[in-house]
Amino acid sequence: MEAALILHVADVSSPHAQHQIAHVLKVLAEIGAGDTPQLLALNKMDLAPGAEAEVETAISRLLAGSHPRVQPRAAAVSARTGQGIGELLAAVDEVLPADPLALVRFRFPAGEGDKIGMVHEFGRVRATEYHGDHCEIEAEAPLSLRERLGRYIV
Repeated sequence: MEAALILHVADVSSPHAQHQIAHVLKVLAEIGAGDTPQLLALNKMDLAPGAEAEVETAISRLLAGSHPRVQPRAAAVSARTGQGIGELLAAVDEVLPADPLALVRFRFPAGEGDKIGMVHEFGRVRATEYHGDHCEIEAEAPLSLRERLGRYIV
């Protein structure tokens, strides 16, 4: 329930793929994870040429009956040949929430050059001021950086 993304891999070469997908969607709803963003990886497309459209039609029918609030996206892949892996990774990037930026002010001891460098590398520095043995930086920083350097935020 706390996941940012559920990656559901289905074997489309199986004659039971539609039933298995439906069962997983049902279980996710039962455990309270039905609203978590989902990505359905339709694996073994190399063994079921042309099955992508058939499976996606079946998925549409399943979803129409279950009315989930979060519609899973589907990506056709072959783990054996590597076909579609790039598209799967692109879909993951689209589905996962971004690392949101916020304007913050950091105050570092002057000797914390590695931390100051991290702000310059991963943030968008707007202003830098030196006050004695401290460096203050105003920057747009992603959440991941703010969490990592939280003790330096003023």
